[in-house]
This record gives sequence, C-alpha cells and structure tokens, in this order.
Amino acid sequence: MKSYSVGWYELPLRTPFPAGKEMVQVRRGAILRVEEGGQIGYGEIAPLAGLHRETLQDALEGVQEAACSGSMPMSPSAAFGLSCAQATMTHDRRFGFARSEHSGVGVNAVFSGDAAAASVAIERGDFTGFRTVKVKVGLGKVADDAALIRAMLDGLDPSVRLRLDGNRRLTLTSAARMMKRLDAGRIEYMEEPLRDPLELPELSRRTGIPMAIDESLYEPEHRESLVGAPGVEVQVIKPSLLGAVPRASRCRSSSRACSAHSRRSNTR
Repeated sequence: MKSYSVGWYELPLRTPFPAGKEMVQVRRGAILRVEEGGQIGYGEIAPLAGLHRETLQDALEGVQEAACSGSMPMSPSAAFGLSCAQATMTHDRRFGFARSEHSGVGVNAVFSGDAAAASVAIERGDFTGFRTVKVKVGLGKVADDAALIRAMLDGLDPSVRLRLDGNRRLTLTSAARMMKRLDAGRIEYMEEPLRDPLELPELSRRTGIPMAIDESLYEPEHRESLVGAPGVEVQVIKPSLLGAVPRASRCRSSSRACSAHSRRSNTR
C-alpha cells in the first residue's frame, strides 16, 4: 500500500525575482514523499505565480485526490511532482531516474538588478564556480540593460557565458540596440526577449546571437512557426508546465529531432 507525506518549504529571496509579470519575494513549494514496499520516492510541487495557473494549494489538493482515486492529477505541477515521486521510487531508467545514475546536476546562476548591483554581486563572489549566468533584462531602459550586460561581461571571467532573459518585454529595435557594441560571442542565447516572438529569427540575424523559446513552446500558434526556425536554436523546457514526466520527456525528444538544444528549467 502506498503512503504519502508532504513537507513544505519557504525560501525568502535576497532580492525580488521577476517571473512573467509577477515579482516573487518568497519561493514556496512542497516536497512529496511516496513510499511503497520499502521503496521511497520524492517529487517537488512548486507552482510559481506569474508562470502557473494553479496555486500550491490547488496542486496539493490535486495530489490528494489522485492518491485516493489512483489517477494522475490534472494540474501540471501536481502531475509532475507526483510522477517524479513515482519514477524515483521505482528508479525508472526511461526518464533518467536509475539509482546512482547522476552524481550532480549542472545549474546556472540567476541575476536580476542593475549594473551597480551586478558589480557588487561579482565583487562578493556570488557567481564563483558558475560557468553560466542568466541575466534578467527588459525591466528598465535599454541603456540600463546595456550597462548591466557590459558590467557582467567586464567583471566575470571571460570563460563565463550569459543567457539574457527578456520575458517578452522588448521590441525588435530596442533589443538590437541593446546588443550594439557588446561581445556577442559571450552571449549563449537570448531567451524570449521580444513582445512579438515571431520576430526572433530576425533578431538573431541582426545580432548573430542564438534565440531561445520558452513561453512560445506552450502556445501552438507560436510553437509551429518557431520550432526549427533560423536562429531559434534552444528550447527552454519547464517540466512542471507540461505535467507528468513522460510528457516532458517526449517534448525533449521532439526538440532533439528538430536539431534544437533543450534546457530544463526550474526556479527555486
């Protein structure tokens, strides 16, 4: 017989973090523990305001209903957390959950702030050991974004690459202007910077920088036009938006089939 238990967490953020149109100050979530026949598995349930439609309470209620009925919960974050717990419990090799298969998971740093704050963070050693830093842009003036990117490039080791996340806040013209006279070779990609995603191939052509799609993956009208488009080289897959683990795995396989790189994303 399966048993379920839940542990909650709250992580206050040092600075508010932009997620879609929301500013997150405390990251809340839950760790689901499933046990059956001496085997134990864990999954995380952490819907994010500005990204998910369901709340944490909604998701946990969905898991409770699923535990009683034996079905999979409907909300994506609940389905993902429960399926992760089941897959880790059974060490499901199909989805990379075999026992002791991974010794670690590569992560990138994330920064949101202005050029002065970036310089302080660099001096403090916040990015030590990271090979990639994701930088939020589009929150202020284009000149301020350019100064922020320049401060990061000047202050970080030349081997460190930046991922610029614009959350669809920029126009094609402003994004191209922002990247003028900056070292494009150290920009790994720009993630959904434009208000009109269909202009991403043109932005890549103008700047020479690869584009990544995130929100567009979950919008059929944009996904069909952008997957495989020139300059759109990366797909940012958020498993907890897709639902159960098998669906996220199929999405990753699909990105490989069209020669795109995939990145799994989770905000903790």
